[in-house]
Amino acid sequence: MHDLLSNVVVAEQVDYNQHMNDAAYYKVFSEAGFSFTDDLGMGQRERDEYGTTIFTLETHVVYVKEIREGEHFTVHGRILDYDKKRIHLFMEMRNDQHEKLATAETMLMAINQKERKAGHFPDVVYENIQSFAEETREQTWPKEAGRRIGIRQRKGT
Repeated sequence: MHDLLSNVVVAEQVDYNQHMNDAAYYKVFSEAGFSFTDDLGMGQRERDEYGTTIFTLETHVVYVKEIREGEHFTVHGRILDYDKKRIHLFMEMRNDQHEKLATAETMLMAINQKERKAGHFPDVVYENIQSFAEETREQTWPKEAGRRIGIRQRKGT
């Protein structure tokens, strides 16, 4: 996985339970996503140059272990799947002891800025996506990826 973002939990991110608020996790993962797209060669300058941007279609966050004010974290990311217009991105937030704190599974799509409709990644960006994905291709599929929300029905209840 690639390091995308490192930071410390600040007071504004903490809720009445004295840990990072759920909305703060989404913001952190969103910022890590910007770092990811910058690394792919789709920063603001390139988006303007190519006339292509990236929209988030869906994000699923799983909370594993709480993190509190003043604690440091790092977000790592990898590509699970991709095609010419979409990226299935998986990110993990870990603390300094390498404990998993949360995960985010996100579907990103290339968007033609002029038409505001689905587009495709420029060739150079697509090559970067392929290289990025290849680096982690052999890693085990994350257990949090592809999960759905629901209450499991137990027999006899």
